[in-house]
Amino acid sequence: MRALATAEKDRMTEAVEESFNDTCSLQARASTSQDSFGDVLITYASALNVPCSFSTKPEYRNERGEIVTLDCDAVMRVSRGEIVAIFDKATFEGKTYEIDGVIVLRTAKLVSLKATAITEDDNPS
Repeated sequence: MRALATAEKDRMTEAVEESFNDTCSLQARASTSQDSFGDVLITYASALNVPCSFSTKPEYRNERGEIVTLDCDAVMRVSRGEIVAIFDKATFEGKTYEIDGVIVLRTAKLVSLKATAITEDDNPS
């Protein structure tokens, strides 16, 4: 199998990014601290309207066309330049997911998501 030329890879990446038909919000961990009771406090920095491709089917095709199934609740593809890390959060259509894994593919990043439990913070009264 021959290596891809840079121009070919750039065209493939551009085609993948144009296929992103969804948007989500990403919340990256900004800082972690403890309060006087010893509870862990985590603050997040948000990025809104991030282009992505979202699916509740935990499958994708790898570069060889083989179907790979992930142990997750949903899968999201984002640009290779997007900064995502395990334990960050992603919100899509009002539902919040925790990022469980990030796989860097040739043209995008594949992010596996686990649904989080609903907390008081997620349900403002």
